[in-house]
Amino acid sequence: VDEFDLLTINQKVVTINQKVVRRSRQMGENYHCLFGRLLSIERRADEKTKGRRRRRDGCPPIRVSRVQRATHLILLLLQSLQLHSQRRKQPEEKRREGRTT
Repeated sequence: VDEFDLLTINQKVVTINQKVVRRSRQMGENYHCLFGRLLSIERRADEKTKGRRRRRDGCPPIRVSRVQRATHLILLLLQSLQLHSQRRKQPEEKRREGRTT
């Protein structure tokens, strides 16, 4: 992966993060905090793998590329946003059902 690809992916991650922050402010949820927490967890995991610690089974630590990490975080965020929007829709549907009966 060349630097240009990493830059464009980083920009996409930043824009998605901004969208998430904007949407989370509208919904009153702190998804940007969740995003930051995920990033810090990932960073900590990365720092552990940088040291020459090997797992108990003797396998070298798995290195995850920045691209994979970014895509994984984006997927997690999108899933959480979808779940939240589904939760939001349910009571409205129940109300509609209540009106029809």
